[in-house]
Amino acid sequence: MAEFQSNLETAEQVATLMGHADLLLQNIVGKSLTPALKTTLDGNNKAKQSNQQLIQLIQQFQTAFEKDVNNIRSVAHEFVANDEELKKNFENQNLFKDSLADVIGTKR
Repeated sequence: MAEFQSNLETAEQVATLMGHADLLLQNIVGKSLTPALKTTLDGNNKAKQSNQQLIQLIQQFQTAFEKDVNNIRSVAHEFVANDEELKKNFENQNLFKDSLADVIGTKR
């Protein structure tokens, strides 16, 4: 009998690995920078602005990445549910009972 198969385990493994990467991104965003406060050099202000822009960019990326991780899990579960439904439908129609005969057009 033929089988419908979604690989939920693989999808969960990928999502878990991506989740670990997401945590690393969150840690990067959470780190505070200590600028040189006792100087008035223009370079320090520019560096501080650049660092803030970089942090904002990483935050945006991390948010989108986190959504992707959740979407992978969600879609994997949807595929499993759809596969189960298809399997039931095919079994109810006895389409896999004698699949070779069905393909070559002969019934026993």
